[in-house]
Amino acid sequence: MRKLKLLLVLCVLAVGGAILPANAYSTSDLTSAGWTNVTSITDVNNYFYIFVDASAQETAMGRGASTTDKPRYIALANPVETSSEVWVLEKTGDKYSIKSFTDAYYFNSANNGWQDFCNPSKSSADFTFTLSDGKYQISNSSVTSYNTQSEGQYVGPWTNKTPSVNENIACNKNINNTNGFYLYSIPRSAFLAKFLVNASSSSEINLTALIDHATITDATPTGWTLTKDGGNNPAYNSSLFEIYNASSYTLQQTLSLIPGIYTLGVSGFYRAGGATGTAQNSFLFMGDKEQAINNINAGGYDTAPGTGKWSDGNDSKKVPNDMAAAGYAINTDSKYANTFYGIDVTTNSVALGLKLSTHVSGDWTIFNYFTLKCTGVYLSAISEAFTSGSTMAAGQWYYYDIPTAGDYDFTSSDAATLTYTTDGTQLASGATGTESIFTAAGTNKIALSAGRLYLKASAATTLTVSNIYKVGSATP
Repeated sequence: MRKLKLLLVLCVLAVGGAILPANAYSTSDLTSAGWTNVTSITDVNNYFYIFVDASAQETAMGRGASTTDKPRYIALANPVETSSEVWVLEKTGDKYSIKSFTDAYYFNSANNGWQDFCNPSKSSADFTFTLSDGKYQISNSSVTSYNTQSEGQYVGPWTNKTPSVNENIACNKNINNTNGFYLYSIPRSAFLAKFLVNASSSSEINLTALIDHATITDATPTGWTLTKDGGNNPAYNSSLFEIYNASSYTLQQTLSLIPGIYTLGVSGFYRAGGATGTAQNSFLFMGDKEQAINNINAGGYDTAPGTGKWSDGNDSKKVPNDMAAAGYAINTDSKYANTFYGIDVTTNSVALGLKLSTHVSGDWTIFNYFTLKCTGVYLSAISEAFTSGSTMAAGQWYYYDIPTAGDYDFTSSDAATLTYTTDGTQLASGATGTESIFTAAGTNKIALSAGRLYLKASAATTLTVSNIYKVGSATP
């Protein structure tokens, strides 16, 4: 009998010739964590996505083994802890780009479909999602060189129809040799409230993937809105985007975030008319905060490199005088980096980009490679609503509204340290407060003012708030 049980277990785990590990995390856990199995794709800029293989529902599409490697199947896990399974979709027309949340690298494919890879900029990754029986078949129209009898344009396992963990993903599968994917989504704000809790100045978290086409790839940048007055038509060359001689301009997009402290970056410079002008009139901005980007003279050379045209700038330095020269300085020598630290974001929606404040005849702004990082989120942004009598998860911050000033009885079902504060503007990673220690199950009385209270317990416990003693009254 024991041998039969073992055989049955092996049969369950051995799928398509590959042994899949027993997995403690399931699609039911995804649903419990707020993820939804979706059958329509809308408003992609406000959601994150997980691709779960339709046959082996304990495997998901994850980042490759190395930075530029092709995506692969990984064991489904808690996405807050395993963010490599989280993806961003960008829509252009009726097609989508698939971008890794962890590092903003795009899922790309060569025309033969098996040379797929990840890259910081989108090349030929135009995917089509077709819904059938609740799952999506994903195809890539850029895959044109394949054997029509055995291959195709569909995304699926490298070898077997049912994938094994760490198996690479290919884009040249015949539709009969791929299972398709169940697509799970979650609002960005809901996921970020969990994911960014530990962000700090010493442990910043990369959110560049949230910027639609953070690396601009043409003269009409997808994902961005450009409004400008006068000047030449925008141009794209040497992997850079330029705006020349405009009276004013604003290039921007709006992101879904949560309140906190952020760092915005871009590579590029502003030239105030001639090469020796010192004004800094182009500004990197986020919400109502702004910072001037580098003047062209911030990155001069003692001797002009051989690429492009160069002019005499200040201090006997050579500075770029065309897009090729600017491309050399920015792309080859990593000059003209701009970093805007400590941006205080207080809303769940914020615009960011570049803008010109004051025009100088012949001025020139040239740039690319936006970046975004988080160095902390506010306690008020990550706290969950607490109801008296419910169970608090260990270490999770909650909020509870105190209706009237007075003494309150807090009854805990377990030994725990209860930390509480009224300061929701603290950064969550270092938030502190007053402690009330329960050495065992019992009741502690706490004097509180009316207003919002933030609280967390050191251990899971069921907490009940009761017995309100009003100030100046002898009775509850």
